[in-house]
Amino acid sequence: MQARYLVAALTTSILLAGCAGQQQKNSKAAATSDNGPKFVIGAQYDQVTNQTLDALTTNYSTGSIASSLGDINDQDRQALALATQKVLLQGKTTSWKTRRNKTSVSIAPQSAEANLVPATLRFLPEVTPVDSLTLLNIPYWVKSTSGVNIRTAPSTDASVAATLLLGTTFTALGKTDTDWIAVGRNGVLVGYMYSPLVAPTPYPQSASATDLDTFSGTLANKDVTFFNFSADVVREKSIGVRTQCQTLALDIRSKSVKTTEQSRLCQDFNGTWANR
Repeated sequence: MQARYLVAALTTSILLAGCAGQQQKNSKAAATSDNGPKFVIGAQYDQVTNQTLDALTTNYSTGSIASSLGDINDQDRQALALATQKVLLQGKTTSWKTRRNKTSVSIAPQSAEANLVPATLRFLPEVTPVDSLTLLNIPYWVKSTSGVNIRTAPSTDASVAATLLLGTTFTALGKTDTDWIAVGRNGVLVGYMYSPLVAPTPYPQSASATDLDTFSGTLANKDVTFFNFSADVVREKSIGVRTQCQTLALDIRSKSVKTTEQSRLCQDFNGTWANR
């Protein structure tokens, strides 16, 4: 199961960015409806990447896709699941191949649908909440060598709460329409970082000194007192959150099979991708 822990290595900047050239289908907004799912932004974020890997691996173990893949083992299925998640997050075609039986799969995004669902955003009182986010809920890291400011609003005019150094990890709760990442600490919005300067983690998130959820100390000469908040100061706001469904085409080639299978994958309330 070692491949399971490599999933974050394939996550990269993200979901909708790579889908710009694909067919987009928007469902009716459900943010004010009582019928749709309601969830708290940031809940269960630490389980999302592993849950997605498990769901994708299972997807390649049963049904017509499994039949077309033929005699591949669990390690092959996990590797294919990792490649699939890369396509989901990047929106770009990726190829995978196993040498054992010379099976190859080209995974290509076909279409994407966005669904607006109601959610509760938890945030610090000093931070300006937004009205909507594209759901991410995965670990990100600072890739800018000069560090990146966490601002109290998604604007370069907003005040700076702290500056995270190169390599610092944090929870990306979501992405704004103006290309800012909503930064979470323990599932609570603590500010925003400019999207081009950060990216999904290239390594598994762990409880370390660079993880904002566990960090206690100084960040680029800014004291983290701002982030050491108590539960009684956290505020809540109802917002609309865009979750995704993507249809992928799997072009499968082996000695005995040449076929293309379709797979429709959707995010659930916490960001996990699964077959729908």
